[in-house]
Amino acid sequence: MNKTSWDLTVLFKTNEEFLKTLEEFKSLIPNLAAYKGQLADEKKLAGFLRLDKKANMLLVRCYYYASMHSDQNKKDIHASADLGKVSLAMQEYGTAVSFQSPELLAIGEEKLGKFLSDNPEFAEYEFQFRSLFLERGHILSGREENLLSLYSPLARSPRSLYSQLTTADGKAKSITLSTGEEVTVTQANWTSLVAKAEREEDRQAIFEALYSHYDEHKSTYGEIYNLSLQAQLANMRARGYSSILESHLYGRNIPLDVFHTLIKVASEGSEPLRKYLNLRAKYLGLEKHRSYDRFLQLAKPKRRYTYEEAKELFYDSISSFPDDFQAKAREVTKEGYVDVYPGVGKRSGAYSNGGYDIHPFILLNFVGELDDVFTLAHENAISASSSD
Repeated sequence: MNKTSWDLTVLFKTNEEFLKTLEEFKSLIPNLAAYKGQLADEKKLAGFLRLDKKANMLLVRCYYYASMHSDQNKKDIHASADLGKVSLAMQEYGTAVSFQSPELLAIGEEKLGKFLSDNPEFAEYEFQFRSLFLERGHILSGREENLLSLYSPLARSPRSLYSQLTTADGKAKSITLSTGEEVTVTQANWTSLVAKAEREEDRQAIFEALYSHYDEHKSTYGEIYNLSLQAQLANMRARGYSSILESHLYGRNIPLDVFHTLIKVASEGSEPLRKYLNLRAKYLGLEKHRSYDRFLQLAKPKRRYTYEEAKELFYDSISSFPDDFQAKAREVTKEGYVDVYPGVGKRSGAYSNGGYDIHPFILLNFVGELDDVFTLAHENAISASSSD
C-alpha cells in the first residue's frame, strides 16, 4: 500500500464487495417503501426508523467508497460508472421514502416528541424532527414529494458536469517562461508558480495557461451554471419560497436579514482592504495589483516542507490541547486515510469527510508550500473535531 494514498480497502476489500453491498442496500428499498401510510403507528414508525438507519449506513459507505475512488482520478471511467450506480440507487431510495416527511408532519410535533421520550433508542432523530417542523410550510404532499424526488438527479447534474469538464476533461498545459524555463501548469501548482514568478508577463502566462480551459469552454460552463440556476428556481417555486436565497437559508434557520447585513457591511467596509491592496502593490513594485498577484508573498519563504514535516508542525501547534484531541489528530492522519499528492485526473483542492462508523478521510494536493501546511492543519482539525 502507498502510505500517501487512500486505502479504500478499509471500506471494501474488493470492488465486488462494494457492488454486493450496494445491491444489499437496494434490496431494502422496497421494504422501506412498504411503510407508506403506516408511520402514524408507533411500532411501524420504530420499524421504519431502524430499517432506514441500516439502509443509510450501507449507502454512506458505498457513496464514500465510490466518490473517493472517483476523486482520485476523474478520468477513470470505471470509477465514474460506480459513482453513477450509487447516485441512481440514491434517487431510487429518495423516491421510495418521499412519503416520510408528509407523514411525520401529519403525526404532529407533540406526538413525535413523546415518541422520542418513550423510545430513547431514537434520541438521535430529535434534531432531524425539529428541522422538519421548521420547514413544514415548504413540505409538499406525499404525491408531490414523490414527483419532485424523480427529478433529483437532474438537480444534481450541474455539479457532476462541472467536475467532469474541469477535471476529467481538463488537460495540463506547458508554457515557456521569459527565463527559458518550461513549466507544466496544473490546478495543484499554479499558485506556487505564480508566487515564484518575478515578472508580470510570466505570472500572466501562468494564469492564462490555467484559465484558458475555462475560456475555451465558456459556453458550456455558462450552460452548466444556467442549469444549476434553473434547478434551484424550480425547487424554489415548487416549495413556495420567496427566493432561491431563502430556499438555502430557511432550513438552517438563518433570517434573510442576516445575509443581507453581511453583504452590506462587507461592501461598505471594503476600504481597508483596498488600502491594503494598494500598499501591497507599492511594496511589490506593481503598477496594478491583478487577481493572480494575491499569491505573491511579501516575505519569501526560505524553505519547502515535506508532508511528514507538515504533520509534525501541526502536532506541535496543538501540544497544549486536550490529550483526547491530540490523539484524534494523529489518528486521522494514519497511513491510508490521507490522499496527499496531486495526480493525473485527481480532484483539485482539499476536503475531509467521514460518517457514522467510518474513519475520517482527508484529500490534499500537497506540493510543499507553506499554504499546504496550513491546509493540512485545517483539514486535520476538522476531522479531529468531528471524529468520535
